Amino acid sequence: MRTWRGQRGEISPGCIIGVIVLLIVVVIAMKTIPVLTRIGEFQATIENLSERASSSRYTNKVITERLLEKADDLQLPVTAQSIKITRRKSSINIHIEYELQVRYPMYTYNWKKVHDETRPLF
Repeated sequence: MRTWRGQRGEISPGCIIGVIVLLIVVVIAMKTIPVLTRIGEFQATIENLSERASSSRYTNKVITERLLEKADDLQLPVTAQSIKITRRKSSINIHIEYELQVRYPMYTYNWKKVHDETRPLF
């Protein structure tokens, strides 16, 4: 019968590598999930405003102002020049392009984000 006294305190290299990988994933998730949440909330605002665009109160100027307010609240780098609203007889298209910087330890990721929403007008 074998005794385990000689193996006390030993950790396999696979366990150490697994813990390191887990820590890397946690750090990436902590930096990325809040950004994804803000982008999702901004996308919901774009969809909401494009649905309401049929109303005479929602002109292109009003939609642009609301989008800029929401982007400012969410700390997204959206400018008036990056918002392009195109109205046709039967549809509206809201196209927004901007670039986010997600800062990780020892690396900064430049994420180019494009929102393109087309809805019918009634």
